[in-house]
Amino acid sequence: MIKEFNETQRVGNWIYILLSTDLLVVSLILYNDVKKGNMSMNEFMFSLGMILLLNVFIALFIRFSALYTKVDAQGVSYKYPPFCIKWKLIPFENINDFQIQNYSSMNHGYGVGKWNFFSKTDSITSIGTDKAIKINYNSKKPILIGTQKASEFYNAIRKFKSKEYEI
Repeated sequence: MIKEFNETQRVGNWIYILLSTDLLVVSLILYNDVKKGNMSMNEFMFSLGMILLLNVFIALFIRFSALYTKVDAQGVSYKYPPFCIKWKLIPFENINDFQIQNYSSMNHGYGVGKWNFFSKTDSITSIGTDKAIKINYNSKKPILIGTQKASEFYNAIRKFKSKEYEI
């Protein structure tokens, strides 16, 4: 029996340090305005509360977003809450070609690339991904699925798609 491939990618903890630093810097800038007399203490507290609330929402959004990928007997499946809540399946019968590709967020972007109408490929990726599996299937555009385990992902597709494996 061929082993399934499963991968979960989350944003690293460094993003929370960045958000904390942002909150500290903005707080200092606002407090400086209070000291200069450009802002009242009530305005300062309101602004600080709104910035804190925004940072909490961003942190929760990041915390609950993760890219889930699996390869099993049905095909390649992925979901990326909150962008793509339900599992999307690409059956092996529809896959024409697949390959490991170096991934640059400068060229392809981050997140769910199906919203990019100008791109030649759709991309489902997480921050920090440098490899992706490019899957050509019965669609107008191929899809890039970002991965930290490119060779395992590729080998799982190859094994499940091979003639040796019978469902």
